[in-house]
Amino acid sequence: MEIRLLVSDMDGTLLDEQGRISEENREAIAWFCRQGGRFTLATGRMEASVAPYLERVEVNAPLILYNGARIVDMRTRTVLWEAFLPPEAYELVEAVRAAFPGVNTVLYHSGVAYAYPYTARVAAHERKDGVACAPLDRLADLPPGPLTKVLWIIAPEHLEALRRWVEAQGLDVQFVQSDVDYLECIPQGATKGDGLARLAELLDLPLSAVAAIGDNLNDYEMIRRAGFGVAVANAHPKLKEAADWISPPHGEHAVAACIAKLRREGRVPLAPR
Repeated sequence: MEIRLLVSDMDGTLLDEQGRISEENREAIAWFCRQGGRFTLATGRMEASVAPYLERVEVNAPLILYNGARIVDMRTRTVLWEAFLPPEAYELVEAVRAAFPGVNTVLYHSGVAYAYPYTARVAAHERKDGVACAPLDRLADLPPGPLTKVLWIIAPEHLEALRRWVEAQGLDVQFVQSDVDYLECIPQGATKGDGLARLAELLDLPLSAVAAIGDNLNDYEMIRRAGFGVAVANAHPKLKEAADWISPPHGEHAVAACIAKLRREGRVPLAPR
């Protein structure tokens, strides 16, 4: 079936090892859009972290942000859909800090990332995502309102223990691993896969007309649910098992390779619409 919408993860997929979008990827995406296709990003990042990239690549469909907790039309800065963590998430944050003293915590609240507290590891996260985190000493200092998501950064050898521990608390939320040392707490029903389905519905497209490409476990649901799911060669093994096709690695223009495959198979629009 013809692919009308292509959704790409950013880190480890569209971006190379230096966090750049290659000219090959940029040109292929522009060609796909000229043919009448829609292209967008699905990422754990927030608006401020994604905005600079929108000047470097053509994005002509709403963004899936916060790993699926928010869908935003960046042309109009309109939030089309969003979800929040339950109030009990604040208690979970404090409990994790007590149980795992070495954890680094980033809270996403009203479009701002807060480091609780600010650490050297959070500083590295800032450089990677290209967004500043406001230092936070006490949860009581946060403005009123719910959290969009929580990111815990912890040594890889402790991540699975953290996952088991937070899941055992029984809070009505979901946990996704977005990097070897990143565990994220997101609202129930707000994965990238859920975001993909909601975006397709907003654009009046069947999921069979959607392709998705990614590299990590937080991409699993969107790869599984897309009509054409692609895992990059550097992807987590579980993602490769779920994918319909494995592309070259992210350092070798994976998104361009995906578009080229669709073009060879006659699965892209033939003319602008």
